[in-house]
Amino acid sequence: IPCSPGPPGRELAWRALPSDGEELSRIAFGTCANQIYPAAYLDVLSDLQPQLTVLGGDNVYGDCSSMACPELHAAYDLLRRRPSWRGAANTLATVATWDDHDVGKSDGDASNPY
Repeated sequence: IPCSPGPPGRELAWRALPSDGEELSRIAFGTCANQIYPAAYLDVLSDLQPQLTVLGGDNVYGDCSSMACPELHAAYDLLRRRPSWRGAANTLATVATWDDHDVGKSDGDASNPY
């Protein structure tokens, strides 16, 4: 899935995923990370050194008010500026899925235009 790395100077280069065949014994899970709050839980996760971190959606809350959806862009931009997220990118191998708030409409369904 194409994803913008962010504006110049604010890119996030995430730690590489574990190699194929590597046995995983330390997996961390997170969800519902509202970008307006610090994400201190990521500092804790970094200290725990999981081999893989799975983010289960609602990685931002950027519900759109128009097709241009400046709220969603602003939400991801704010998130990527958070020190905890910048630190996590360097230390946590991460996979993520999107949920309703990550794609523009709370409790959206098939009619979600975003």
